[in-house]
This record gives sequence, structure tokens and C-alpha cells, in this order.
Amino acid sequence: MSNRTTSAAWVKGIRDVLQDEGLDVRSLFSHAGLDMSQLGNPEMRYPTEQVSRLWNLAVQRSRNAMLGIARSRCASVANFDVVGYAMMSCSNLLASLECLVRYMRVVSEAASLVLRPEAGRYSIELTLFGGELAVPRQRSEFSLLTLLSFLRWISGRPIAPLVVEFSYPEPAHPQPYQDAFRSPVRFNADANRLVLSEPDLSVPLPTHHPALEQFHAQFASQCLARLDNHRISRKVGELIAQKLQGWEPRREEIARLLCLGDRTLRRRLEEEGTTFQKILDDTRRDLARHYFALQRYSAGEVAYMLGFTDQGTLFRASRRWFGVSPKQYQARCCAQ
Repeated sequence: MSNRTTSAAWVKGIRDVLQDEGLDVRSLFSHAGLDMSQLGNPEMRYPTEQVSRLWNLAVQRSRNAMLGIARSRCASVANFDVVGYAMMSCSNLLASLECLVRYMRVVSEAASLVLRPEAGRYSIELTLFGGELAVPRQRSEFSLLTLLSFLRWISGRPIAPLVVEFSYPEPAHPQPYQDAFRSPVRFNADANRLVLSEPDLSVPLPTHHPALEQFHAQFASQCLARLDNHRISRKVGELIAQKLQGWEPRREEIARLLCLGDRTLRRRLEEEGTTFQKILDDTRRDLARHYFALQRYSAGEVAYMLGFTDQGTLFRASRRWFGVSPKQYQARCCAQ
């Protein structure tokens, strides 16, 4: 099991959607290993593997592969935990998205958002990390649709993306995607993203309140600090991911970047039930799954980006992680 977790607030939003679809959510949560009684606990967080397992079970039982977009619903501020209130208090949607990027780990450590300015527009790129399980596409669909719904709600405007893109192949029936997002939807892209116009993001929010914006941002910062203080392994994983390009970072180097002694880092990781080598392996596996799913890189390029010395090392790691060769795993991703 990985150390990446998702807040109970976000998982509660998933529960609401599955419940609206008439599914037996108690049975689903139980079989996914999720304690549903803890959804009201603001300190509760669920491992990313269990969240993916919940989606897989829900799709199997509903026999609905489009469950992630089954119902275009109004997202609640509660779905985004304390970060949602900070977003509401911002001056405009651009500031709200910058706030979400800054505090995303409070909502989910298994999600990464990148906000990129382009000519007259901004792209919001989403990456989900599944740990030991592949991320179901329904999870990405639900995440982007929930974010878009929330932006529409806090702005009071029917925001229409210029385009929505997904990294997986086009399904047999793409029209429901266009209906759900109310915009053109493209597949086989290099990432999962929303693209919004700059004018839409610059309109002042009716809920803007400078004093509350500062208050909620401070509260979100405190939540993030508490999360970080208990998860030195998270910081180690992020630094490893930044350093993996053609070589393997050493524990001593990561400890230095964290302003810690090597022995101190080793002890703190042991207190969290992990080791530097395990975090290095888990980070490589997560990145490998992401790179293979994109189907844009050769085995040699993936080996380099993961810091392996040769393709043979990548081949052996792929066998250990996924039970198949890199080529076979890419074919499996393509078939999903």
C-alpha cells in the first residue's frame, strides 16, 4: 500500500454519486476496504489504492463504464475540504485554481494539478497516482467534472471549457462526454486536462472576501503543515521524482535537500513504516505506469526518465511491478 491518501471529504463526494446511481454504497465501501463510518471525520484519509478499488467495483456492479460522468452534478464546497472555502473567497477563478494547486494535497495526495498559461487561455492538467493499482479512467473523469462543476457553482456562471482532453483512447460512444462537460472532448491526448479561456477565469467572484480569503488560506496552510509533518515520506517521494532523469538519487542527497542528517531521515522513514529504497521503487512504479499509459515514449526513454542505467533494468522492474514486460504493459494500457 502506498503513502498517498485522499481526504474523507473527497471520498464522500464519490459516495454521493454512487448512491445517486442507486448502488449499494455500504457493500461497495466494505468490499473496497473503506470504513464508511469515518466519512464524517475531518482527519480521516483513505489510501489511493482503496479509492481506485471502489471505482472498479462500482463500474463492475453497475455495468456502466461511464459512471464517472453518469450525472453532471453540482459539486459541494465540502468536496474540496477546507480548500473549497479558500477558493470561494478568492478574487476570481484563476486565483481559485492557483489556490487549489497550492493546497491540493489537503484534498488528495494522490492527485497533482498543474496550471499552465497559454495564448488567451489556461490548461488545468490532472495527474492521478494509483500506487499499487492502475487508476481507473472513471476516477479522472469524475475529478475533472467535479472541479468544473465547482468552478461553475462558485462563479455563478455556466463555464464552458474550450476543450476537455483525456489521455486514453476514444470510447465507442463519446457524445455523453460532450454532454457532461458541455464542450468538445478529445481523446488520445498527452494528459487529462481542462482548457478554460482567460476571460472566464478573470471575472470577479461574487463570493470574494479578502479577509475570509486570508483566514481560509491560513487554515489550509495549517492543514498542509500538519500533513507534511506526519509525512516525511511524501517529501522524499516528491524530491525523488524531481531528481529522476538519467540517474538514481541517493538517500544522502535527499536528506541534505531536506536539511536533515542521513541517519535522521532513515529513522523518520522507519517511524512511518517505510524506507528510502521502497519510496524510490514506489515512485518509479507510479511514474512508469503514467509514462506507459501515455504511449508516447520508447522503453529507452522511460528507462532514462526513471533513472535506470539501461533498458534491461527497466524490463526486470516492469516484470516485478506489473508481472509483464514494458511492451506488454503498454498493450494492456491501450486495451483499457
